[in-house]
Amino acid sequence: MEAALAGEGEAGTVEGNWGQGRLSAVTGKRNPAIPDRNRAVWRGKRGSPEKDAGAGFWGSECTKLESVLKLHNWKARFGVSDKAFTDLLQSIRSILPKDNLLPSNIYEAKKTLIDLGLEYIKFHACPNDFVLYRGPVLESSSDCPKCHLSRWKVGKDGQVRVNVPAKVMWYFPIIPRFKRMFKSSFTAELMSWHANNRSKDGKMHHPSDYPSWRIVDYRWPMFGSEARNIHLGLAADGINPHNNGLNNRYSYWPVMLVTYNLPPRLCMKRKFMMITTLISGPQAPGNDIDVYLQPLIDDLKKLWEEGEPNVYDAHTKSFFTLKAILMWTINDFSGYGNLSGCVNKAFNGEQEFGRVPEPLSGEEVLGQQQRLRFNVMHVEKNVCDNIIGTLLHMKFKSKDSLALRLDLVDMGIRPDLAP
Repeated sequence: MEAALAGEGEAGTVEGNWGQGRLSAVTGKRNPAIPDRNRAVWRGKRGSPEKDAGAGFWGSECTKLESVLKLHNWKARFGVSDKAFTDLLQSIRSILPKDNLLPSNIYEAKKTLIDLGLEYIKFHACPNDFVLYRGPVLESSSDCPKCHLSRWKVGKDGQVRVNVPAKVMWYFPIIPRFKRMFKSSFTAELMSWHANNRSKDGKMHHPSDYPSWRIVDYRWPMFGSEARNIHLGLAADGINPHNNGLNNRYSYWPVMLVTYNLPPRLCMKRKFMMITTLISGPQAPGNDIDVYLQPLIDDLKKLWEEGEPNVYDAHTKSFFTLKAILMWTINDFSGYGNLSGCVNKAFNGEQEFGRVPEPLSGEEVLGQQQRLRFNVMHVEKNVCDNIIGTLLHMKFKSKDSLALRLDLVDMGIRPDLAP
């Protein structure tokens, strides 16, 4: 294992990363023929990690930052707990040379990454979704100005637990993250792919071939003339974090941004999908989701109206003013209703006496489709799940239940389905 981690030197000794001549990979004994120079180097002389771009240990090809990023990415990908991650760090440290710079726990690892600009802001929210406690007026308030409910959590004994918020929303600022994308020459070049590298044969290969994109370029030529300006899509939906069936009503609502400047193969990749807002449960925000989108909308308005000046482009080695526009939203039908503030799933149980709506023509359907963006796969999945679950009477999936049939009796409809 030592040889695999550090690289084997000549005559079977573990050299390079471990220090020349420290131990023999075969016998486990110190090789007296080679002086133990690297231990002195490690303690701060020329070539030490402090002088060597933060290398994890002398001779290592990975810097401390790169090592922590790789391990943190692995932690996020496989859902490893903080406790398990700390145990992994300690195990790796015990394998590496004694004076390595690898963090010993999750707290130190996060301190290493904090300078990358991966910050987030926690906003306290009204439990009834009326306001976010932000701004000069509400930031110091203890009660909601609309429902007068306490900002703080109330314990089972009825006592208010001051400084323990009743509801929290997390916001991940988008402007520093956009600026960081242009600090990589590879990513900065990709941000202009839609203008410089896409096929222009009159066929639709990319969102930039869509009429909406061209309308934006035509109506705002100053915006369209800068290929690095960002075209965005917003996706929002609720998830059940506990994944234990439909009986658990707790939900999280992540709000994601998709960057359409990139090639089609990269637009929806995990690396380039940006989570901006995380709304905690226990219930979905519904039409009050606009309250939680305020910080994101403020940043998007700034990027559209003023732009972010002095953004460095590592590809062209120049500075420019970055602007962005929100082109589309991606959601299912219920999410569309929440984002637009419309009621699209109400039913009062009363018989309808109004006129039957006129069927839409093909042009009208196309016009609506151009204005809206539905996640068709998600809609079809929900419809299929409901139909199959009801036909097969699957637990937690079926829409046929005693409570539902009693509701039909109360509404006086479908007496043949009465229990």
